[in-house]
Amino acid sequence: MKTRNSLFVILVSLVSALAFAAVGASVQHIRMTTDGKAATVTIVNTSNKYISAFAVDADMTFPDGTAQHLIYSRDLLSILSNEQRAGGEMNDKAIRPGDTYDYTITFSKPASNVAANIGGVLYTDGTGEGSDEVAYRGLTDTRQMQAKALHDAINILQSAHSVAEAENAVNQALYSNHASYNPNSALGGELLRVLHNLKNDVKRGMSDQAALSANLDDLRQQAQITTSHSKIRRLP
Repeated sequence: MKTRNSLFVILVSLVSALAFAAVGASVQHIRMTTDGKAATVTIVNTSNKYISAFAVDADMTFPDGTAQHLIYSRDLLSILSNEQRAGGEMNDKAIRPGDTYDYTITFSKPASNVAANIGGVLYTDGTGEGSDEVAYRGLTDTRQMQAKALHDAINILQSAHSVAEAENAVNQALYSNHASYNPNSALGGELLRVLHNLKNDVKRGMSDQAALSANLDDLRQQAQITTSHSKIRRLP
């Protein structure tokens, strides 16, 4: 599987696929945009497993001589979950062995050069590898946080008997001053997404009860899949 980026880019770095063999993926090459505000990192899966998430360690240098180290990550599990719930195979949407994946990272200001490697990967079989402890823990913590957010969203919404009650429950949660409930949190994002879907379902002619039932069923399926893939066994 390979994504494409339409930005005009220049090749700024070429890294051997075996340069960072501590995990089952490596950076194949990096292409920066001409304005220096972003770069596309091409990742190659060097393992015999299917990758569901990865973290990129990036080191940027800037024209003024300053430098910055950041960790970027991408979790494909929601896409893989949607594929499985639609009757397909989860691995069909994962990064397959030998395949590449283009991942665009952006910077706070134009950079003159970027170096990157893979800090961690998670696989669809429930295992993971990390060459950077912080990057790897970020992947596993995010996966666990997402699983908790889905279960919390179910608890908040399952007592509603109408879309209006669901909206009231969501608003109470989002503006409760609870840190994990704010709109930018994992839970806040799930609640807003479900509320948006509920309103659209009703506009399309579904009854409140049918819309609530369908969306809660969807949430429960997502929660089950995400929870099962949040228990990662780290490979030695």
